[in-house]
Amino acid sequence: MKARKRAGDILQRYAAGERDFCNVNLQGANFKGQDLSGANFSGADIRSANFVNTKLHGSSFIGVRAGLQRWRTVMQLLLIAMLSAVTGILQGFTAVLLAYFFDYENFDSSQEQLFGAAAYFLIVIVVYVVISLKGFSIRAFSLILTAVGFVFVVAFLFVIAVPGMASLVAASSFAVAISGIFTVAVAGTGAFAVIVAGSIIGVLTVASAFVISVIVIHAFSVEISVAVAFSIIGLLFGILINFRVYREDDKFQALREFGLLLAALGGTSFCGADLTGATFHRACLIKTSFASSTQHKTILTHVCWQGARNLSQSRLGSTILKDRRVRTLLTTPERGYKKDLTDANLRGAYLKGATLEGAILRRAILTDAFLKKRF
Repeated sequence: MKARKRAGDILQRYAAGERDFCNVNLQGANFKGQDLSGANFSGADIRSANFVNTKLHGSSFIGVRAGLQRWRTVMQLLLIAMLSAVTGILQGFTAVLLAYFFDYENFDSSQEQLFGAAAYFLIVIVVYVVISLKGFSIRAFSLILTAVGFVFVVAFLFVIAVPGMASLVAASSFAVAISGIFTVAVAGTGAFAVIVAGSIIGVLTVASAFVISVIVIHAFSVEISVAVAFSIIGLLFGILINFRVYREDDKFQALREFGLLLAALGGTSFCGADLTGATFHRACLIKTSFASSTQHKTILTHVCWQGARNLSQSRLGSTILKDRRVRTLLTTPERGYKKDLTDANLRGAYLKGATLEGAILRRAILTDAFLKKRF
């Protein structure tokens, strides 16, 4: 491995007039707020490097390796593993709560059992159905809160006739809510560690449902079957969320952005950088952030992205790259043939040599776009 260069050394060489920094190891280097316009970092290792608010006019990042340093990647995987473990156990616990309603010996009356089962089913069904149809939006959570609030009101009125019912419904609601929160967290990061997160959640969900059923409620075949079956349903719901996040479903955009934020923590950052005229040809940009900083908006005017990889796994903020169609066109210009780019934002896009024959550009924004023909 090449010796790591300090940011100070690079800045001194730049001040002395040097611009060629090809193939250097810049892992963790901090260039925040500096002017490195025209610098050539082709082939460099810029994992976890900080280019926040940096001026990089015409700089070259051809074939660079961005993202997280190895030790940061390990820490992120451990975090995902822990979140996955908690999610798996909580999903198993919520499944056991459902199985609890099938254990007649734990209830003083069948009326209480019937009400508890109905309340629990209502909460779970509303959460699953609303999120599946509406995604993660304010409207979806408003509907969920309304349903849960209704259950609590009914439970409060019902507690007069059946003591302890409100606490039972509250416990069910809490378990489902907490499990949902961790499912959200794991789903966001799980898009980048599907095998790790999915395996842990799957094993612990079913295992915890079985173990808790036997130890806590002393359940037998029927109760265990219900618990395991319900835990599998919860697991499938988590897989559905991950799939829709991975497919960049608009309804799950908020969750996707949350996952990208977690994934890019500690990674290469170009937040607030001025990258006008820069090139990232054939660069690996996994877990890299191009979102605006608190001080400046990231400028990507006439940036060449041809051949760049893993942009879909980078934090793109409000840049034109957030549109999957635009991202595909900029990284693989030949795929613009007959492409539907209706309402696409191509402001300042570098489209040299792009194949736009038959493309639908209705209401597309092409202000300041670079459309020079390839020779």
